[in-house]
Amino acid sequence: MRQHIPDYFLLTGQAPVVVDVKPLHRLSKPEVAFTFDWTREALESRGWKYEVWSEPPAVELENIRFLAGYRRDWLFSGEALEELWDADLDGLLLGQAAKCLPNHPEPHVRAAIHHLLWTQALVTDLDRPLGPSTRVEEGRVNRAAARVGVGTRFRYDGETVEVVEMAATTAGNERPCRTSPAKLA
Repeated sequence: MRQHIPDYFLLTGQAPVVVDVKPLHRLSKPEVAFTFDWTREALESRGWKYEVWSEPPAVELENIRFLAGYRRDWLFSGEALEELWDADLDGLLLGQAAKCLPNHPEPHVRAAIHHLLWTQALVTDLDRPLGPSTRVEEGRVNRAAARVGVGTRFRYDGETVEVVEMAATTAGNERPCRTSPAKLA
């Protein structure tokens, strides 16, 4: 009789996905390989999917850790961020992009660009070390967002609601934590 408790069970629109997480250096151990092979066979025989996740490659992980230092938007000049949103940075090298706002100090512009990389407003290949010759492209995020605060009204699930309380998040921003049906005047 064998037992194994995987790390994650994901419900998707298709077949369930079961995930085990293990550091790369442990995947080659015979007992780990045997357990994961056994788990894969058991799950796939039922039509489920099975995946093993490990840490990303060292360079990618280092880039992510570096960019995480630029995640808090309030640390950057709102004016510089606005100007970067309006600038055409698609296809530029990081070194060129950092010089695209001559009215702002280059280190501030570079930091704001790193923030845009973190938010995926700009994207790049994280499999190579970031540097002045790294090419950036427009990302998947656009500016189609609205600031929400206490008193903001919006439609949700066919009902007009009003934000009555906001809560701080660990990322340093706020999110609505309580809403009520909006009183229409």
